[in-house]
Amino acid sequence: MINGAEFNRNVSQHTLEELRPYFEQHVVWSLDGKRVLAHAPDLDGLIKEVERMGLTEYVFGFVPDPALSYLGGADD
Repeated sequence: MINGAEFNRNVSQHTLEELRPYFEQHVVWSLDGKRVLAHAPDLDGLIKEVERMGLTEYVFGFVPDPALSYLGGADD
C-alpha cells in the first residue's frame, strides 16, 4: 500500500536539476516517490515502456517544465 504523505514528501525533495531530464514528460514513480522508474513524452509511450519493463507497482505522474506557464487566456 502507498503512503501518500511519504510519497509526496519524497517527490517534493527532488531538485530541479534531478528532474530536468523529465521536464514535460509523463513518468511513473516508485511507490515511495524516491525514483522515476520510466518516462515518455506521451502516455501511450509510457504505458508501453511500463509493460516492456514488467513494472507492476508504480504511480503515474507528469513533470512540468517550471519555465512554462499553464495559466493564461485566449490570444487576441
